[in-house]
Amino acid sequence: MNIEVQNFLINTQGERIRLERQRLNLTQAQVAESVGVGKTTVINWEKEDGTSPNSIQMAKLLQMGFNILYILTGEVQENINNEKVEQNSDFVLIPYYQMEISAGLGVNSALGGTPKKYLAFRKDWLKTKGLNSDDLIAASPTGDSMGETIPNGCTMLIDTSKTTPRDGSIYVLRNGDTFWVKRVQIQLDGVLLLISDNPAYEKMPLDFKTNSNAQVIGQVIYVSKDIH
Repeated sequence: MNIEVQNFLINTQGERIRLERQRLNLTQAQVAESVGVGKTTVINWEKEDGTSPNSIQMAKLLQMGFNILYILTGEVQENINNEKVEQNSDFVLIPYYQMEISAGLGVNSALGGTPKKYLAFRKDWLKTKGLNSDDLIAASPTGDSMGETIPNGCTMLIDTSKTTPRDGSIYVLRNGDTFWVKRVQIQLDGVLLLISDNPAYEKMPLDFKTNSNAQVIGQVIYVSKDIH
C-alpha cells in the first residue's frame, strides 16, 4: 500500500489569524479597532502571503483572546474551544496523542488520556478521502524500521475504525503497553507477521488467538513528513 504524503496542517499564519478571529466571533473591523490599525491591515494579515502583525500588535491580539502560540506555530492547545473552531471554519481538529509508537523493536507506552494538542485538517479534504473525523487520531513514531515510508518523528494520521488487518497495509498495533507501526501480512493460521520496510529488521509474528493483550489500534492512512 502506498501512503500519500500530505501536509495536513494549516500552513499559513494568515489562515490561523482568520480562524482565531472567527473563533472569537469578531469581525475584521472589530479587530482593527481594538489593535489600532485599519481594516485593510487586518485583511492583509489574513491573506496567504500577507503581512504579519508586529510584536506590539501581537500583544494586543493576545489581550483580545487570540491564541498566539497557535498563530505562530499551528499547534492548538487542549484548552482551545475546538467546537467553535469547527463551527466557524472549513477545518476540523484532530487530537494528537503523545504516544511512543515504535517504528523499531517496540516501545512501552499507554494510549489514552488527554491529547497533547490538536492538528487542523480541512473538512473538504477529509470528505474527499472518505474519512470521518471522529475516527481519526494523530501520533508520531520513533525509530527507523519503516524507513522512508514512515520516518522517525513524522506525523501519522490513524483511522481507528479500520481494525481488521489487510495484507500489505500499515497499522498501529499494541501488545500490552508496547506499540508498533508495521506493515502486516496475514498467515494461513491467522497469525500476523509484522513487517518493517527497513530490511535490517526481521519480521515479527503476533498471534491474536493466544495473546489477549494484542490489539489493532487503527490503520495508518496518511503521513506528513518533511521533504529534505
